[in-house]
Amino acid sequence: MLFRSNPTIIRTIEDINKNFKKEIYYEVLGFLDNKYNSLPNNVYGHKILGGFEMINNFNKKIGIVNTVASNCDAREEVSNYFSNMGFNFENIIHPSVNINHVKIGEGNIFYESSMVHPLVEIGSNNIISSMAGIAHDTKILNNNFIGPNTYICGRDRKSTRLNSSHRCISYAVFC
Repeated sequence: MLFRSNPTIIRTIEDINKNFKKEIYYEVLGFLDNKYNSLPNNVYGHKILGGFEMINNFNKKIGIVNTVASNCDAREEVSNYFSNMGFNFENIIHPSVNINHVKIGEGNIFYESSMVHPLVEIGSNNIISSMAGIAHDTKILNNNFIGPNTYICGRDRKSTRLNSSHRCISYAVFC
């Protein structure tokens, strides 16, 4: 189940399904968006099912992918809404991304060609965009958007970066 129609998430899921075949396979059931009246019935080959209340038609065992990226506070609200209903969030990790020796929570999206060094900790419900880089010894909490071509430099083990939630960062270098 996806929220907010987004072509990049569809391509990422297609790449995962193509590369992992049977080990990992995601079936897109459709999109939920409270602004569904302003959207076409079908986006990127998948149905717009309606507003968030339509989730009640599904079993709580389905995985949810929160694609809200434009507003980190809204991203947190959506995550909390469905989490409080008992739904779980999937980590969507493009096959080009190496997350060996990286600690991650749930509901994160790692888009194509994002780079995450070992010894990075990433909380829950974050989006790491294409070509974003997060260097070693960095800690990112929850509900953040790391935009394309953003780079966060590594620090020694005593330091953390992005130590408050709800940051939307685009096109920046932090060292």
